[in-house]
Amino acid sequence: MSRGPTHDEFASFWYTEAMILLLLALLFFALLAAYLWWNRSALFVAGAHRAFQRGDEKGTLASFAKAEAAGRLDVQNTVSYAYLALKNGQTGAAGELLDRCLSQGRRGRSLKESDRRLVESYRALVLWKQGHLDQAVVVLEELLSLGYQTTTLYGNLGFFLVLQKNWERAETVCLQAVAWDPEGKVILDNLASLYMEKEQWEKAAEIYQRLLALRPQFPEAWSGAGWAALKTGDAVEAKRCWEQALRLPFHSLTTVERANIEAALAMV
Repeated sequence: MSRGPTHDEFASFWYTEAMILLLLALLFFALLAAYLWWNRSALFVAGAHRAFQRGDEKGTLASFAKAEAAGRLDVQNTVSYAYLALKNGQTGAAGELLDRCLSQGRRGRSLKESDRRLVESYRALVLWKQGHLDQAVVVLEELLSLGYQTTTLYGNLGFFLVLQKNWERAETVCLQAVAWDPEGKVILDNLASLYMEKEQWEKAAEIYQRLLALRPQFPEAWSGAGWAALKTGDAVEAKRCWEQALRLPFHSLTTVERANIEAALAMV
């Protein structure tokens, strides 16, 4: 006749089972904690995106800063962080971030060539804000010569060439950019601005008409369109454009002054 388990044997069996379950639970939570720690930057980035959707730029910057400190911010979010920092007047921080990205890579890996070019196209903005316009142009011209074409590159390079008053090269680049992206808002604004600088008012007004149909959300477009309208004899349209320009946000990267638009509006 077989003997069943004694009370002590039964208790020992369940104790062993309980210990195994406890150890498995501890292992699970340890792995979960390690996973969350390793991927904490993703949580911070998600927080940054939520803050941005709310229009909370300070909260967005704070979340991006935490993600960068965690050391696993990817390239696309790095340039988004740098651009937002520039918009908020944090030129030094943006420059340090992009330089660190170029020298150290992201997530423990060196940058792919396409990523390096993306970062360099934003670094040109830092150079411009630091007063190094000619260097910014050199960086972007070199990227363009390598076949790198993006709306950001064309938008920045066209603007910088107009600032340089390098009219011939500016027109070549701006027309090339429009052919590449006919609805690029900054690209169209650059071409229209160039024609304004050359006092080709009718050409400027025509380009601005194309641009305004796209409902640009930056004051430069509406400010320039107002001047083009005024120069071609339409003061009513100039007033409408300038009023719209003043409704839009101004920030550290905005290249027109609110006070100048207000002064222009007072004239009509």
